[in-house]
Amino acid sequence: MKTALILFLTVFLCHFGHCADTSREVTKVSTKKRFDVSEEVKAFYRHLLESNARVKGQYESLTARIREENGTDFFAFDPQVMEGFPSESHWRVQTGFDSDERYLVIQPIGFGHARGSHNDGAIVSLFRVRTEGTTTYDDALAAAGAEPKLISNKITITFLGFQNFKVTDLKPAKE
Repeated sequence: MKTALILFLTVFLCHFGHCADTSREVTKVSTKKRFDVSEEVKAFYRHLLESNARVKGQYESLTARIREENGTDFFAFDPQVMEGFPSESHWRVQTGFDSDERYLVIQPIGFGHARGSHNDGAIVSLFRVRTEGTTTYDDALAAAGAEPKLISNKITITFLGFQNFKVTDLKPAKE
């Protein structure tokens, strides 16, 4: 019985220890301003590509074919951040806000000139973004049109991985 318990705990700890890759997650806290989620996600994406060897290796592998076919003309364009779904958020003026959302980062890659090489593509990444914060509310200030005062603000961004994203032509329904 003792051996089975030790084996179970070893497997449990190894499994969850492997899943908790803290280098693929970042948390920031501020009392000055509310975070711009899109800018924070884009900055974290760039940081991962520069400093996380595993993520950088995956990116290199995903772009290898296009990089090889385009040679010196390969270019990675500015990543675009889009809010994905499903998302959930709450806000109460007296207590504050919280949200749990998904964001896609789409980075076009390819030829980088006016004429296309038909080897263009995009790298798509998925991020989970949780925000929470507290605010205060003053009836007199609110009557004057003032926003609630920010007390605390926290954002946690988790890289969920590169995604397979297929684009197909849509055919409208027959009228």
